[in-house]
Amino acid sequence: MEAVARAGSTILGAVKKSDQRTRRDVRESLMELFAILDDWCDMAEETTLFLTPGTHPRDLDIAPRQMRAEVLPAILKDIDGLYTEKAPILVRWRASKRRQAARLSLRTLLKIYCPDLFDQVLNATEDRAEWILRYRAQVAAVPEFGEEHRALADDATATARALFAARARLREFIVATYSIGDIEHAAE
Repeated sequence: MEAVARAGSTILGAVKKSDQRTRRDVRESLMELFAILDDWCDMAEETTLFLTPGTHPRDLDIAPRQMRAEVLPAILKDIDGLYTEKAPILVRWRASKRRQAARLSLRTLLKIYCPDLFDQVLNATEDRAEWILRYRAQVAAVPEFGEEHRALADDATATARALFAARARLREFIVATYSIGDIEHAAE
């Protein structure tokens, strides 16, 4: 937790030297990333419940949202969009300004000031995406209580835990870096 607080104060120090708008943009991007991870964790819980031995999918009256073909690309696009947010429209016409704005992305800030957090979030999301791609077709087709089902459920649980840990660490970072007053100030 102390390392998270140090990283948060370091990133705030760098952003404070910048303008208030940049500070607000970074905070909003971090909170949006948290919201995406939070939603993905909810979907991972649904999937885990769906795969729990002894639970029959028809009894749940749900199918894991995470397994729908359109969900994964949308989530990954949202995350990538946060990491590589486009330059404001007024600077897009000049290539040098566009490249400069791209270098000041959330991805760059996280890689510099809190690479462990960045790696944890990136690895958790990539591992879960790979699990979904690997097992999407098999989730409903795997017979319960078999070795294959157990391996599928164990992998689902492991990738879900990694997502939960990344979400918790991102939450700690946001709380250590920004006060609730920063959020109220932004509304003005």
